[in-house]
Amino acid sequence: MSSPLPKSCGKHSEPGTVHVVWTHSQLSELTAPKDGIIMSEPDTPPKDQVKNYNNSKVGNWFLASELAKRVGEFGILSVTQNPGNLKTNLMRNAKGMYYAA
Repeated sequence: MSSPLPKSCGKHSEPGTVHVVWTHSQLSELTAPKDGIIMSEPDTPPKDQVKNYNNSKVGNWFLASELAKRVGEFGILSVTQNPGNLKTNLMRNAKGMYYAA
């Protein structure tokens, strides 16, 4: 996050045209722990793989927010998105699979 590259890109681009996109999961929205992330877990991760996955995706939220604070003044956008909620043409060539799902 302290790399000079994003700042350099931001200086030579129109404001809002440089994006850093982080990916999270709907799982992190639906199963967020009531008491938040247990901060000792990065050193001693739980055996529950779903919880580990969820923690990593929540971490992306924090990273996106922190990067936005650090590079926003350079016209750079740092955002997080859930790919399951994006409308894309990714399945344009898989019509049968799309309808089967």
